[in-house]
Amino acid sequence: MKVPVLFVCVVLLTGCIFQGDKILFETVAKGESTYPGSDPLLLVATSYEDIIEVIQYTGHEEDLKALDYQEYVVICVFLGTDATLYDIEIQELIREQEALVILTTFFEPDKDVPVAQQFESPFHIIQVKKSGIKLKGDVSFLLQDTKGFLHAKVVVSLE
Repeated sequence: MKVPVLFVCVVLLTGCIFQGDKILFETVAKGESTYPGSDPLLLVATSYEDIIEVIQYTGHEEDLKALDYQEYVVICVFLGTDATLYDIEIQELIREQEALVILTTFFEPDKDVPVAQQFESPFHIIQVKKSGIKLKGDVSFLLQDTKGFLHAKVVVSLE
């Protein structure tokens, strides 16, 4: 009787060790953009100036300008125009040591349905409280898909 209970405890503890701490976030904007790149893009903004280079692609200029960059870090993920994928969604933020993993789902179309060349880049923009990140100094932001593939890494200095 004690073996099943011990097994469940070990499984739960192992899962907690490898998952890291989950951090709450809010979606700012999600949709289609005119970002012209073919590969996924990760942008981490701690000021409005950091986001100016991509803000034009989203159609959400006013929403992004109104954010409180003193209190929040803004994370922008653009899928790119890869014709084999059609959507992107940030699932979780996970703090692991000196890094923040942005666990993201890259949606693939049904294999039986032919995919037309896409010219739009799906995006997902979130904000997370700086106080919730609980990391200082140079922090690595890692864009990782749910299959475990690392797509991008950005290092940002947090005070």
